[in-house]
Amino acid sequence: MAHKARVVIIEKDRIAFIKRQRIDRTYFVFPGGTLEAGETLEQAAIREAREETGLEVELQSLIARVLYKGNWHAFFVARPIGGTWGDCHGPEFTEERRRTSGTYEPVWLCRKEMGTVSIHPDVMKDVALKGIRHGWPGQILEFIAN
Repeated sequence: MAHKARVVIIEKDRIAFIKRQRIDRTYFVFPGGTLEAGETLEQAAIREAREETGLEVELQSLIARVLYKGNWHAFFVARPIGGTWGDCHGPEFTEERRRTSGTYEPVWLCRKEMGTVSIHPDVMKDVALKGIRHGWPGQILEFIAN
């Protein structure tokens, strides 16, 4: 079982997502991925945000741990502090990966847009929507998602 770090990057009332397009479907995920050797969850979250969105972020808090597709995903709320949106350089953005796994595109979604798209894991859609409206939970939430 791998551990993955994900970031819920907030800017005003928008959240950053990675739009995934595969042959048979389109869905959205929070930026993030697997830890590299020797990395902490926090270090991986910051690195993945930079690789997948081009943004430098400051982590604010760990809000959830989700068991999803056999892996634990740690979700951190973060805010942008620098970088250039869309300056993506992670392995997901190579032509080889595009051919084998579909496309990855960083996008901002507002609350209204979030309600109309497929977000994986689905339990985090509600957490993110509530967080933007009412603030983030004071405790770390745990879920098992399909």
